[in-house]
Amino acid sequence: MAPHQRRIIFGLLAIIIIGLSLKLIDRQRQMAGFDFQGLLDGFKYTTALENANVDIIVQSNVASFQVKTDTLEAQVQPSMLLININTADPERLMALPGIGPVLAAEIVAHRTAHGPFRTAEDLLEVKGIGPNKLSKLLGRVEF
Repeated sequence: MAPHQRRIIFGLLAIIIIGLSLKLIDRQRQMAGFDFQGLLDGFKYTTALENANVDIIVQSNVASFQVKTDTLEAQVQPSMLLININTADPERLMALPGIGPVLAAEIVAHRTAHGPFRTAEDLLEVKGIGPNKLSKLLGRVEF
């Protein structure tokens, strides 16, 4: 391998590692409960699932260069877990796509007044959840 090719590969590895580091820092900041970008977007909460596909693609590229990313794997794995809509507190519900503090409170109030949700369609009874929002929740919630 020529020296200029090694420099190119080293540069790409450095860019990937720096990108992963920034992603981990951002993920840890989000997990700590502060989402600056969400604050700018009017308290729009981002989720790990929205970024999971990007993380997995980056992770597979890094793996092809034989770089260990144990901490990234630990960050991606929890995002794949389902959230139990009947037991989750409002903070956990806000990790779902499109669920902010007001809608999380509506979900908790509805389940307190009417009992546990049995199916995904039961969520349509909650004020603020329509078919579009429900489609974003499918695959992320369990009952």
